[in-house]
Amino acid sequence: MNYDSRQLTKSIASRLRAYGGREHVVGQTVSSAVVAALQRHDGCWQLLFEVRAAHLRRQPGEICFPGGRIEAGDADPAAAARREAAEELGIAAEAITIIGQLPRVISPVGATVWPYAGIIDDCPLSPPAGEVARLFRVPVAEIRNLTPVTGHMEIALRPSGDIPPDWLPPLYRPTDWSRRRLYPVLFYHCRQQIIWGITAQIVADLLAVLPEEI
Repeated sequence: MNYDSRQLTKSIASRLRAYGGREHVVGQTVSSAVVAALQRHDGCWQLLFEVRAAHLRRQPGEICFPGGRIEAGDADPAAAARREAAEELGIAAEAITIIGQLPRVISPVGATVWPYAGIIDDCPLSPPAGEVARLFRVPVAEIRNLTPVTGHMEIALRPSGDIPPDWLPPLYRPTDWSRRRLYPVLFYHCRQQIIWGITAQIVADLLAVLPEEI
């Protein structure tokens, strides 16, 4: 068929509508949802953190908020955050109140995290030993008095052995790692522990919306 511009526009437009907002994701990505957990405990509002078990493949021993991967059966990221937090804290989902979404965090290394401000009932917590090494709380007033430090991580790349060198521009041909860019990372030094990265960013975003009186 010899298309004119109007026919070609109509044909392409109809095919684009079939894409339905699909996107190409280059490399591995992980989408997770967490509850930036507030709990009224010992007479004050506190943030509830967990320390990941040391044997886990991803981020062993690191500090995070309760949550986990978004699964296909989850109605939305908020439902995933509530489900995963309930599992990791060993409580009923009804003991978690989701207040609202904080800014989504997209990491340059392939992680997207949907954080939700939420309140955990002051009830017994029973985290599974296989996933969570321990839980700890920090009063909001205490962590608010900390000044986060901004450091920088470096992203580098090099071609793997399955790409012929002459297929690439000279910039991408070195056999050693080539630095591409730096990105900022927040760190909180809290009670002889380091809260950093995505979790630290969520802490900062949560503190920004909390009333100063708590």
